Amino acid sequence: TEVVSSPNDQHLPLQWGIENANIYEAWDICRGLTNIKIGILDSGIDITHEDLSGRVDTTLSISFSSTYADPLNDEAGHGTAVAGIIGASTHNEDGISGIC
Repeated sequence: TEVVSSPNDQHLPLQWGIENANIYEAWDICRGLTNIKIGILDSGIDITHEDLSGRVDTTLSISFSSTYADPLNDEAGHGTAVAGIIGASTHNEDGISGIC
């Protein structure tokens, strides 16, 4: 399948899951909709991260960690990584490409 538009994010080549999950083909169909909301249940989310800023609905995200209880402060980093895979800003020449 020919990729019509490929994001220019600097770490896209390191994202092995993009190719394995056929995300390029999905992006050719739709680059995401703004009316879909996804909650992240993990170690929290760093909402100041450049790829996530303004893209996180803080009412839907919960930290399940007893050590890191604040959902808007991800000291462990895992929740931010998960949120980035799902919803990072794409095609901004920085960071990774979010699948949504």
